[in-house]
Amino acid sequence: MFLAALDKFANTPWLMVAAVLVHILCTQYMSSLTQQLGKDNPPPDIRFGYTSKSLNAWYDAIGEDGCKIYQQHVFVDLFPYMQSYTLVGGALLLQQLRIIGWNENIALIFPMVMLMDMIETCIPAYGCSIYPEKRLRPAYVQASASANQLKWTNFGIGMSILSILFVYNSLFPPKHDEAKAEEKTD
Repeated sequence: MFLAALDKFANTPWLMVAAVLVHILCTQYMSSLTQQLGKDNPPPDIRFGYTSKSLNAWYDAIGEDGCKIYQQHVFVDLFPYMQSYTLVGGALLLQQLRIIGWNENIALIFPMVMLMDMIETCIPAYGCSIYPEKRLRPAYVQASASANQLKWTNFGIGMSILSILFVYNSLFPPKHDEAKAEEKTD
C-alpha cells in the first residue's frame, strides 16, 4: 500500500510539487510555534532522545501556555507535515532505487520514520494535556524517546541512501541503449 502511494507520487510531478509546498508551509508554521516556546525550550520532537526528568523539566519551562502552543504544533505535525515528508522522501528514494534496479522496499524507510514520528509526537502531546496535574509515566517517556531515536536514525539512513544514490545515478547513469540491446537478444 505504501509503495503504491510512493509510486503514484514518484510518477506524478504535480503531486510532488504540492507535497513540497505543503511541507514548506507546515515547516514555517511549526517553526513559528517553536520560536514561541523559546530558544532554550525546543520541543522533544527535534531532540535525539530524552529522559523523564528532562521532559518534565521541559513541561515546567513552557508551562500551561507553552503546552497549548505545542499542541497546535502537534496538530500540524500529525497532518499534513508527516505525510508530506514521507511521500516526498519515499518517492524520491523510490525513483533512485529504480534507476539502479535495487529493491524498492528500501523506500519504505520513510513511512517507518513517519510511524516512529507519530509515536514520539503523541506521547509528549498527551503529557501536555495532563500537565500540570499529572506527569507521564517513565515507561511512556521511554517509549517516546526510543521512537524519537529510531525516527532520527532511520531518517538519517534514508537521507544518506537517497543522497548517495542521487550522486551515483548522476555520475554513472544507466546506459539505456545497451539495456535495450540486451532485451532484444533475449
